[in-house]
Amino acid sequence: MEKLLVIGIDGGSFTLLSPLIEQGIMPNLARMMEEGISGELESVCPPVTAPAWSSFITGKNPGQHGIYDFMVKRKDSNEEIPLNSTLREGRAFWDILGEDGNKVLILNIPTTYPPQKVNGVMISDFLTPSGKRDFVYPVNLLDEIENRFGNYPLYFKTPIIVTTPENIEKFLQECRNALHYKFEVARYLRKKEEAPFLLLHIWETDQICHWLWHIFDQTHPEHRKDEAKRFLPEITAYFKALDEEIGKTIHELGEGLNTFVISDHGFGPVYKMVLLNVWLMAEGYLRLKQDPLTRLKYWLWKKGLTPELLFKLYKSMVKRGIRFRSLAPVELLKMLNSGKGRLLSLRDVDWSKTRAYAKMGYGQIFLNLKGREPQGIVEVSESESLRTEIVKKLKDLRDSETGEAIGEGIQVKDELYHGKYFEEAPDITFLPLEKGYLATGGFASNRVITKDWLLKGVHRMKGIFIGKGKAISQAKKITEPRIIDLAPTILYLMGSKIPEDMDGRVLQEALTGDFLKEHPVQFAPVSTEQKIDKREGSEEESAELIERLKGLGYLS
Repeated sequence: MEKLLVIGIDGGSFTLLSPLIEQGIMPNLARMMEEGISGELESVCPPVTAPAWSSFITGKNPGQHGIYDFMVKRKDSNEEIPLNSTLREGRAFWDILGEDGNKVLILNIPTTYPPQKVNGVMISDFLTPSGKRDFVYPVNLLDEIENRFGNYPLYFKTPIIVTTPENIEKFLQECRNALHYKFEVARYLRKKEEAPFLLLHIWETDQICHWLWHIFDQTHPEHRKDEAKRFLPEITAYFKALDEEIGKTIHELGEGLNTFVISDHGFGPVYKMVLLNVWLMAEGYLRLKQDPLTRLKYWLWKKGLTPELLFKLYKSMVKRGIRFRSLAPVELLKMLNSGKGRLLSLRDVDWSKTRAYAKMGYGQIFLNLKGREPQGIVEVSESESLRTEIVKKLKDLRDSETGEAIGEGIQVKDELYHGKYFEEAPDITFLPLEKGYLATGGFASNRVITKDWLLKGVHRMKGIFIGKGKAISQAKKITEPRIIDLAPTILYLMGSKIPEDMDGRVLQEALTGDFLKEHPVQFAPVSTEQKIDKREGSEEESAELIERLKGLGYLS
């Protein structure tokens, strides 16, 4: 029986890791790349944690599993709810492994709360509502883990949304503690359960890149030498520790091990936001109601009363040493959340006159289509011409401050998705990420393009794929691997058949010729998957998770 270790470094990017590897800071990854395989791993579109890991789990594109972001639209409503594992369509590859007799350890993969029954152990992720103790299967295992290792680090306590020196110090300490905790638990469970398959996710890398990219990127406009002098050694020490933990785990799992180190997406700097709803409103595609309250909110918004202004004021006061007992960063986010009607939002949209709108997240534009949207007005017969018109205007978009053309990275749904949930996909996805722009929804500013006042780094399409082991090729660069290819490749390595409805393929070029000859790829007909009752969290849980996602930079 094969042994396989998969370590998911959330947001892992060669842009960040390659310099550390070249400097000798991450020798274990360097050895894996020298003696095994490596390449840039293509994410799904948009390259967001929730759809990317869902595609990793199922081997399918979002059109098949139905997850396009952290939020899922309620049927026949514009209202959205936070994602949970019961809302994802498609069998997880680890369920197939379990049915074939392989015990599995699935630790901390995003979108796995609530945990499902597996042949082994599952520990869920940061989407667990506060206070819940049911994020581990089997449930009695959590007490055993915490009695031995202390409280499980699911969340951050530090308000990193405001990057004061004090917050950065505490945040990095939390990252280091969580790193060691999760690897120790993984090794403990591996020894206890003797499972041949171990999947461990490290989330903190993503958050370091979102909030602190400017510290190790000397070209970033917010890079400050004094800040870098103080904190760059600590960030470097974190990645050195990550490499050491990887090496220690590989060593303890012993001979005959195959190892993959992967990421769900890459990372790079962000400089500005493109507020798509502001642009759609300026172009006449999105219209507001004309009732007195909406007109007042619009007037205040035009005068500058925006989340951008309020956050800048709050950040300025915090950096001057002013502390608020009753307005912690999470409370600030609640205040900025215009869903309660305080500031201009999609609640103020006149859907009877609106032809297109954008969701929070990464560049997703939806036509207000009849039969799909609750108050749709766009006829199906005119949807293609409207979509073409919007795409053409986006391609001509320029930054008014610099004159730079930023209309790139535009794709329509037909180019990206297929499957049962195709109709729910965004009609247009706009990702000018390589130029350092994040296109998103909302009315956070009264300008179409504004400085990104929250994040320092955002996702990119290319993540990492590194592998080493007895079945893995040596000293080879792999071109064009995709995240949807990992599930079928893992199943194949573990001796399972590949379901015919998976979109991914076995990455045979990553494997040795001898292994391929001895183990022909086999496929299985699509089987009826185990039915899971779809469920929503309570209103309180949903509200809390939305605020958490905002505070983590996943929702604008």
